[in-house]
Amino acid sequence: MTSQVLSKDALDAVLPPIDRTQLEESAYNAIKVAILTLRLAPGTSLVETSLAKQLGISKTPVRAALTKLKKEALVESVPHKGWWVARLTLADVEEIFEARTLVQGYCAFRLAESITPMQVEELRQCIRATEVALAGGNRSEATDTLGEFDAYISSFLPNEHLRSFLKNLRERLRLIGAVSRQIPDRVEKSIAEHRLILQALEGRDAPQARQLMQEHIGSVRQDFVTAMKLMEWA
Repeated sequence: MTSQVLSKDALDAVLPPIDRTQLEESAYNAIKVAILTLRLAPGTSLVETSLAKQLGISKTPVRAALTKLKKEALVESVPHKGWWVARLTLADVEEIFEARTLVQGYCAFRLAESITPMQVEELRQCIRATEVALAGGNRSEATDTLGEFDAYISSFLPNEHLRSFLKNLRERLRLIGAVSRQIPDRVEKSIAEHRLILQALEGRDAPQARQLMQEHIGSVRQDFVTAMKLMEWA
């Protein structure tokens, strides 16, 4: 039997180029999950060679993944010094929660003035999704849907600049959400607080909606700072 010699074009058809974006995406997802589940705690050094070895890939896609995570404020770096998981200082947390209190309180106030029955139902469904996730023992999903409640409120407003600001702020909240999952009863408390906020929104009571939103954020801040101190991050 004679062997078949493939032309270059035929060989290219047998062995298509490897899609390196898949390696980058796989590395990105793996590292991100480790950060958001606190298996890689804030301040942990991220050595490219070590990460590449654990993932079974080269350093190039690992470096691309870290660069993407840096844009999401989950990773930090300094030239010639390396990478590490973004640190959370008490000052950072206070500034983030101060911004949340002011902006999200304003969003709740504005939405209460013009909220529609359809928007009320979307927020109600969001709360229900959180309760279902919690009842199923999935605290990670429950935390995500809690964040969606706040995102929905801002998305209903016509101010594009405000929505963009809050989107950037939510990137900084990812680590806070990861820590919040570890706080006993935090999800349960947030569900109850969201229900009160929704009640004020549905009743178009703008001052009450703003006050309840600010009290909710203050409650989350207090629990988070306590958790930081227990984890010795503060």
